[in-house]
Amino acid sequence: MTELNAQLRTVLGKSTKKLRRAGIVPANVFGPGIASQAVQVAAADIKQLLHAGVPRTLTLRVAGGNPSATFQVRIAEMQRGPVHGDVVHIDFLATG
Repeated sequence: MTELNAQLRTVLGKSTKKLRRAGIVPANVFGPGIASQAVQVAAADIKQLLHAGVPRTLTLRVAGGNPSATFQVRIAEMQRGPVHGDVVHIDFLATG
């Protein structure tokens, strides 16, 4: 199973453009029994994950919370930029 590291995100709204320029992809984690959480993932990690093929499920480790959380997730939606096709946002659906 594939693992991906993320951090809690405090930058929200239009300010996420600065994150993208810094090589960070904003994302959300949601699912049954958990509140939606804004997280961020390194763009290089996403590129590497997608280069190997989109996995059915993956382990998402979210640092920065108290305590840090681990979720089994699948990619619910992935948005790409219209010009270069870079990933600009991901929604992760917790499965268990």
